[in-house]
Amino acid sequence: MGVPEDIAGLLHVLLKPQLLMAIRVFLWLLSTRIGTLILGGRASLTTQFPFFQSFAYLSTDKQEDILRGWSLSTLGAFRAVYKLFKMITMWAVYTKIENGGFNRNWKAIGYCGADPQVIRSRKCSSNDGVRSNPLQDMVIATQAAGDKLEKVLSRAGVKVLNDDIPLKKLASGNRNRNNSAAGGDLGISCDVVVVGSGCGGGVIASVLAKAGYQVVILEKGKYFRTEDLTTLEGPSQMAMFEKLGSLATDDGGVNLVAGATVGGGTAINWSACFETPSHVLQEWKQISGLELFTSTRYKLAMKKIWHRLNVQPNIARENLQNSVLRAGCEKLSAEVGTLARNAPVDHDCGWCTYGCPSGQKGSTTSTWLKDAAESKNAVLLSECEAQRILFSKNHSGRKHYKARGVMAVVGSSKKRIFIEAQSVVVASGSLMTPPLLLNSGLRNPNIGKGLHLHPVVFMWGYFPEESGFPGTCYEGAIMTSYSPIYKKNGSFPVALLEVPSTHPGSFASFQPWTSAADFKERMRRFSRTVTLCAVTRDTSNGQVSVEADGKPKIDYTLNAVDEETILEGIEKGLRVLIAAGATEIGTHQQDGERFCVKGANSRDIEAYIKRVRSRGVKKNKIIIGSGHHMGSCKMGSDPRRSAVDGEGETWEVEGLYVSDGSVLPSAIGVNPMVTIQSVAYCIAHSVLQSLDSQYKSSTAKL
Repeated sequence: MGVPEDIAGLLHVLLKPQLLMAIRVFLWLLSTRIGTLILGGRASLTTQFPFFQSFAYLSTDKQEDILRGWSLSTLGAFRAVYKLFKMITMWAVYTKIENGGFNRNWKAIGYCGADPQVIRSRKCSSNDGVRSNPLQDMVIATQAAGDKLEKVLSRAGVKVLNDDIPLKKLASGNRNRNNSAAGGDLGISCDVVVVGSGCGGGVIASVLAKAGYQVVILEKGKYFRTEDLTTLEGPSQMAMFEKLGSLATDDGGVNLVAGATVGGGTAINWSACFETPSHVLQEWKQISGLELFTSTRYKLAMKKIWHRLNVQPNIARENLQNSVLRAGCEKLSAEVGTLARNAPVDHDCGWCTYGCPSGQKGSTTSTWLKDAAESKNAVLLSECEAQRILFSKNHSGRKHYKARGVMAVVGSSKKRIFIEAQSVVVASGSLMTPPLLLNSGLRNPNIGKGLHLHPVVFMWGYFPEESGFPGTCYEGAIMTSYSPIYKKNGSFPVALLEVPSTHPGSFASFQPWTSAADFKERMRRFSRTVTLCAVTRDTSNGQVSVEADGKPKIDYTLNAVDEETILEGIEKGLRVLIAAGATEIGTHQQDGERFCVKGANSRDIEAYIKRVRSRGVKKNKIIIGSGHHMGSCKMGSDPRRSAVDGEGETWEVEGLYVSDGSVLPSAIGVNPMVTIQSVAYCIAHSVLQSLDSQYKSSTAKL
């Protein structure tokens, strides 16, 4: 298939039915003269009869005029449609793999494709028979197992239930959707079900399995061994990212990056490690009413996480983007630091956002899940999606209901697995945990509310070969330097200036488009274009709810405070690029202005920055991304203001815990991996204490 067919396929997969229908109507209108006049205005008019044409018959100049008009329209719908088509089209063009595993555009833009180090190492080791698969005996690919799944589970030591009718009755009684029976349903039993294998799920599974409890981990994504990782941008995103890498808020205003593979976000993140800032912990104590965040218990947990992830602060060399960030900050006398990473000193892979092919990055697959596998007390069911939590009336317990297990579905089939357990831990992340709880029948009004996204905006600068900085934008360790951003007279950072992973598909989909010729020039400069990003500690509150069909609905709008913080981040990023020696700079605002630094005086520069600020950061007028999602099931001491208690247990259901970024009381302001795992470690020991208590109680009765 060609690129147009790829785009059509992506639209069909990614869009909700009602939105897909609207897009079809929109395209149909463009195929007519009247429709093009309505949607394109004056640009569709010609001097010859019949004086206006359908979009396909207009000149290229007029087509570009219409597209530019949509991108800057005062009507949000036009901006959203433009952004949708522009991002999907550019991503498809620059990630499409053709014969030989290459893309026809890569040579022209100076891109090598898959990681050359991986290609070389695999050629050298192709005959040695050695394969890296730390989870070999733990992962069960449920989709591939097919009709033999029951036998595979039995061989793995999982207890298969003779009677799953009680669990099915619980599933049908929780007022949930899609509860139709399916042939080949299966019931199994364990001590704990963990939903998700990322930051929270990996830690929980490790602690409980090592303590001797039987743990079943559910992961809707696939498991990739290191030798399975291609490091090709397009195929990797489609296989390992939530919604093929195209997840967004409901209005398209924020592009969301989330992992959907074994290891979750830890499999695709950029290795940055921060301890939880002390002022944030103090704030969380006040917000939540919990002593946990300033306790010795939490400090010891964070120390344990730091050690298990093998976090260290040193680097062998910095790549082009990090070198520019550091040099620019130093010339401005701005604070700049070296990022600690959960990777070795000499680990300088620029492709780790598509999985770590060397296995050196400390994702949960090479740390916590590996520990769980070595305990022989855990199994991980990949391509198995939890659909609802099962619970029943709790006549003698602490809360109204008691968790009994989980109902999950295998891959794209209708085969259901009913899992009986004493405790259930949901660790699906801030975007997916609330829908699972709501679809399961929980009614706490705080579930899904208070979502924080650390909104990210981007600035770019062009550095020719003679600029003095070697390398390309996509090679080398992704993140090694950062610079905090403060409000005037502020004591604590409100944002961080960092660098993103940069590959052609994401670069092209995020870069502004003003014309074919302009965009061709931008892409020709790709390998020497440095991108910086400002990560904002947001005070805005979004919400994750569910549609009528049970699918997630993510709403988020920036408040005025965060808009101003973002503009300050953009300004600092531009000044850093100028100080480092960029010959041309720009933002991802849709107007696409390219400012030539060479020959510009200070008055020109200040006028440009003033123009950038005046354009603002309104919805779909600038590209905004997010890779850190927090706070949608807040932890607290009061059920009126939180979704879970201080142990991570839901207020409504005893034995049902949440252990991921959703429990954080507010945005953290730094890359959150270490913090999420530290909180998960504390919650894991709360679950462990509860299980031990239940075990002792049942033993005493015997």
